[in-house]
Amino acid sequence: MLAQIKLLTALELKNLYGINTLRHTKDRSVKKRTLLLSIVWAMLILMIAFYIGGQSYGLIYLGMGSIVPAYLTMISSFVIFAFGIFKTGGVIFNRSGYDILSSLPLTKEAIVVARFARMYIEDLLMTLLVMLSGGVVYAIFSRPAWYFYPVWAVSTLLIPLLPLSIATLFGALVTAISSRMKKKAVVESILSVGLAVAIITLSTTFGSSAENITPEMLTNLVETAVELIRTIFPPAIWLGNAMAAGSFGTLALCAAVYFAVFAAMVALVARNFHAICRRLNVTTAKHDYRMGKLTSSSVLKTVWLRELKRYFASGVYVTNTIMGPIMATVMAVAYFFAGEESLNSLLGVEMDFSVWLPFVVAGSFSMMPPTAVSLSMEGKNWWISKTLPLPTKTIVDGKLLMSLSLMAPFYAVCEIMMILATKPDLLGLVWTLVIPAAVIVFACVFGITANMLLPKFEWDSEVYVVKQSAAAGLGGFGGVLATIALAVVILLMPAAYADIAKLTGTLVILVATALLYRKNITTDLRKL
Repeated sequence: MLAQIKLLTALELKNLYGINTLRHTKDRSVKKRTLLLSIVWAMLILMIAFYIGGQSYGLIYLGMGSIVPAYLTMISSFVIFAFGIFKTGGVIFNRSGYDILSSLPLTKEAIVVARFARMYIEDLLMTLLVMLSGGVVYAIFSRPAWYFYPVWAVSTLLIPLLPLSIATLFGALVTAISSRMKKKAVVESILSVGLAVAIITLSTTFGSSAENITPEMLTNLVETAVELIRTIFPPAIWLGNAMAAGSFGTLALCAAVYFAVFAAMVALVARNFHAICRRLNVTTAKHDYRMGKLTSSSVLKTVWLRELKRYFASGVYVTNTIMGPIMATVMAVAYFFAGEESLNSLLGVEMDFSVWLPFVVAGSFSMMPPTAVSLSMEGKNWWISKTLPLPTKTIVDGKLLMSLSLMAPFYAVCEIMMILATKPDLLGLVWTLVIPAAVIVFACVFGITANMLLPKFEWDSEVYVVKQSAAAGLGGFGGVLATIALAVVILLMPAAYADIAKLTGTLVILVATALLYRKNITTDLRKL
């Protein structure tokens, strides 16, 4: 069985991040896109590394260096858990190739272990990014003893095991519940979004608890922070203490617990693998077709409806693109009912929401526009779209309409809540309506541009396209950066010129939108 595990793991890893395609392709355009993808990923990695390093230095500067290892462990575990919930169904229980693998002389244990190994290595890469970024800062400024380094190295290898196991359980439950419903993708999306909102709410609640710290508690800030981490994720304290104190005994105990939970999960999945796959991939069908009234639609409406159907057919697609509008809507509604002071207290910030909420809304809507992966989501069926006797403009317009029509209801609710809460004057009303709208349209157009630059049609799981593709990462930058740039310009300008700055910035965004749109509709889809 070891030989089978080794072979299957090697195959899983060769398909990871398109490595196998890059090794064997002779297409220069693929290599150029890969180079651009590498640059995008390098920028993202540097940003995350600086952020984690800055957070670690801040804790050390405040005299809380002893909790840095536990903090890094908690962050790594949380990221693995949050992403793992939505990945396990598409990786561990992936239907693609299941029939072929089942017919081969392979044990189900080998298949399961290989898939878990792939996820472990992916999660380990994320863990290394966090642990290296913060660990280097901790080592430079805290100067721990020599035993910190071997314990830190072993702990880093252990960290992915527990959150991966828990995420597998939750991911399987989400997939199992949705598979029993007729509209699987919709149910899966609702469950996933609900879980994500619950996690965000819980995190915000814990963050707002800092407002209740008394002066006496400030003298014991380290103990308070440790208790907070222990409440959220106790294993982070165990490994953190092992690293900070260099306790090999605590490390051995943590290793035993982590390995035991991970081995139990792998054994449970392996034992019931075939039954789980069959049940998670059941389909429903109704054989009561009746001929109805035939109707005709315009070409653009047909393309738009096709895009909507594809969108709602993927739970991963829906979940990862709808969270931004949901967050913005929740914030606007909270601002209307709770008021600015309560919202500041809840979020742990000091912000004049009457001025900056439109920018927050615009940035939230732009984090992951559906258009950023709308081309790649067609996958192996892309040849159909590019060979249809349709101009590029019609296909691009259909994808833009899909994205904008999805965001429109959330935008309307946000605007109504903001207007009722702030009661702006005429000019303020114009900016409240126009700034988010301009940024949202720009983000959707920029998303298609990013996907045209970095398309990915060869994929085994939708998770890769939506969560790990370069277009998904780059596509979310456009609107967010535009929002930040406009906000910074307004912040730096004297108050008397704020309206002029808003007008100029909005016009720049609209001109950039028009230029990108013109580029998109003149692109030859056959060359993608």
